[in-house]
Amino acid sequence: SLVSAGYLGATPDQPTIAVCLKTLELYHRLRVRQPNFSIQAFTKVICDRYCIPYRRRFRAAFSSAFDQYLTIVQEVSNQMKSLLAQDTPNWRALNECPPCTYELEDEPPLVWKRMIVMDGGESAKRVASAGKSDKRVFKSDFFLSEDYVNKFAGEVKSRSQSNQAPGDPCDGEASPSPCTERWRAAAEDKLKKMWGIFRETGIFACSCRHGLVLWVADMIESGELAKYPLAMVAKAISLIGYLLLIAYDIGCSFAST
Repeated sequence: SLVSAGYLGATPDQPTIAVCLKTLELYHRLRVRQPNFSIQAFTKVICDRYCIPYRRRFRAAFSSAFDQYLTIVQEVSNQMKSLLAQDTPNWRALNECPPCTYELEDEPPLVWKRMIVMDGGESAKRVASAGKSDKRVFKSDFFLSEDYVNKFAGEVKSRSQSNQAPGDPCDGEASPSPCTERWRAAAEDKLKKMWGIFRETGIFACSCRHGLVLWVADMIESGELAKYPLAMVAKAISLIGYLLLIAYDIGCSFAST
């Protein structure tokens, strides 16, 4: 009855607080654009809007309702994908970007079948001792598994250099260029020791030239090692095939790797 009226209860049985579906949709869109906009801050905004004092139970109620809202949205999306035959493995990476994937009849072959870009970022970290109470796993075809990425951990052996971590993406380069040396300058020993307190140290991402993400991988207890771009390249070759043009900010040396 509540959902029919446009509201979602904070509890499944005899709810005393309900949240408008449009409010939940608004917060969802805000989080997509600004992930660090907290539920507590948004709940305080709503309380101000209705001129009522903020209470901690309001935040807990909104959080519960928002979790259920996301579950409903995901289930509706899954059903739509099934009806549209878009639920096959790797469908998104192979078809989501029309400029990259849509081919006309008798279209002349392109010089490059796909153009993709990849790079790592170290903004999304998680301390190793944090978050152990939440055992939920978010199912997504965006993420490459840790096991898959680790298959490429032994592909490149480190040369003995003081400022170089094992598995450095520049290891394949026989004669390091000035470009390579400048890139390695960001990986001083004191920074490498920092990774010890984190479980996830960042995210390595790969996207098409139009900005649609193909795959991402958690960087686990390390900086930007060669196994992450190697995993992306292997995934792209296995699904898309050859004739790939790949951009990477240390591509000058990673090509040798």
